[in-house]
Amino acid sequence: AKATTMIAVLQVVEVRLRAPDGDREHRTHALFDSGSSLTWLRSDVANRLQLPTVGEREITLDVFGERMAAPMRTKQVRVRALHAQDNNYSLCLKVW
Repeated sequence: AKATTMIAVLQVVEVRLRAPDGDREHRTHALFDSGSSLTWLRSDVANRLQLPTVGEREITLDVFGERMAAPMRTKQVRVRALHAQDNNYSLCLKVW
């Protein structure tokens, strides 16, 4: 029998994130997930950019139809995403 190879294609793009004060910038990759109801940023990136917390929220994650047992406390931060033509977009992200 011939083995078949499965390929998963994800919508990923390189982005430049900038702190709201414009002093710090970080290049990373963004995953576009049309099934997600929130947008996430890793805490190490938020810390590196010294992003200010603009809110907090307790959430419970549903992963592949299963609920995680313990609620999670998240911080909401504001960051600027830079477009290839240097257009700025202000985003509010949840940090984990």
